[in-house]
Amino acid sequence: MKQSVATYLPESMIITLKPTYHLFSLQSGSLEAPSEGALGFLFHEYLHFLHNVSTVSGFFGFLNALSAWRAFRRTVQPNGFSAGSKSFSQPELLELEKLFLVHRANRSVFRPDFQAISNPVHVRITSALPIGEVVAASETLVTRLHCAVIATEAGGSTEEELVKVGTPEILEGVAYLLQDRLVQSLDLLASPTPAPWFPYRITESLAEFYCPGLSVDATIAVLLASLQTCDAPIALPRLFEIAATAIANGKDPCTELRNEASEVSKEQQPLLNNYLADLLVEFDNSSLIGRAIHFIVPMVAVGLARRLLDPFLEFGLLQRAKRTYQSTQNLEETFKSLTVELLPCAVLQERDGSADTIMRDELLTFHVSALDTPSPEDQMRIVHSIFDLVSRHMSSKEFVPTEYANARPCPFYTCCNLSLRHTNPGICAKKPWESVNPKYWPPESTCWYGAAMKLTRPPALAA
Repeated sequence: MKQSVATYLPESMIITLKPTYHLFSLQSGSLEAPSEGALGFLFHEYLHFLHNVSTVSGFFGFLNALSAWRAFRRTVQPNGFSAGSKSFSQPELLELEKLFLVHRANRSVFRPDFQAISNPVHVRITSALPIGEVVAASETLVTRLHCAVIATEAGGSTEEELVKVGTPEILEGVAYLLQDRLVQSLDLLASPTPAPWFPYRITESLAEFYCPGLSVDATIAVLLASLQTCDAPIALPRLFEIAATAIANGKDPCTELRNEASEVSKEQQPLLNNYLADLLVEFDNSSLIGRAIHFIVPMVAVGLARRLLDPFLEFGLLQRAKRTYQSTQNLEETFKSLTVELLPCAVLQERDGSADTIMRDELLTFHVSALDTPSPEDQMRIVHSIFDLVSRHMSSKEFVPTEYANARPCPFYTCCNLSLRHTNPGICAKKPWESVNPKYWPPESTCWYGAAMKLTRPPALAA
């Protein structure tokens, strides 16, 4: 499905749009007119960003990433590079392993190991049991629903398998359903968007298991409500039960689910406000990382506040998109109506050609304040670089020294035109952490990745 069209990574807060659809450009010249399907794929990725910054699940994922960065800072030596976590005590290593387990569990979709079939067209769940996959002391941090399924191929062949449904499947499932709703609302003759059952449609199988005949909108409501919890999968059985009870009593399940989500949001708001306030205190607004956090925190606060007012605000976005398209017949304006007026997300528009071509791609921002100095986009990309740096050093259980870090291009390798990209492209292509070396830059200059390296030094060294 969308893997070849567009992607979104939570720590980047960037939608990457593949060359399949060349929809955005700062340069003059004709662009491909976006189809309803292209807009649907773009909307799918925008929803991942929206859920990243406006749901409890997304916010706690961000806090987890920050915790990993704090731990990583302790591994950095005076030369700016990491010595790995070998100096950590055993209890600290166990805490680090737990942090990594949570990170991976909430980022990785489950891939079933079918032997007899390859592309199921329907999956029926016969049992579902919540299992804690990451447990600390007596607290379950990450749950997956372990489901016994019967999968059916187009030719009628079937296979039984055990599959797991976690937060990533919920995020993909609700984004897929909303994507399809958007396309259908803009083109009444459009066929349903084809998508693999895993990870995009397994939540539909859950809906059929817990509440047979549940409408698409009510299924979307269940999934959205679950994301207003720290551990979304554990909430699903109860939310499906609320929907089933509403139907049995002749009530609208979406209304009952909206009431439930509103109550949960109100209960959690004081705790979330405390977390947000603590971040503003921890990070000084005078530093680059501080300004970045002071930009992100209000954005998250706005997202959470909007969610408090309307737990299922996505339905309003669909209505707005339909009104905009009916009045303008312009799909680009329709996309802007979905994003700019709520919470904007940057887009990396990829183009055809070698990745080594300088400025092959374009990074576009839709922030109204993008002309501010310093630009909020600069701050966001530094944070993106920080999280990329940390992820390169993560093994299964600990941080590895920088000499063993994952060698891959800088996240901005294809859209950067700075001097280092011209004079030392090998650094940018494999070891962007070396961009911290001042010999590559004029005085007081660096790139986003170099700034991230400086900010990741322990406070005493970064000062």
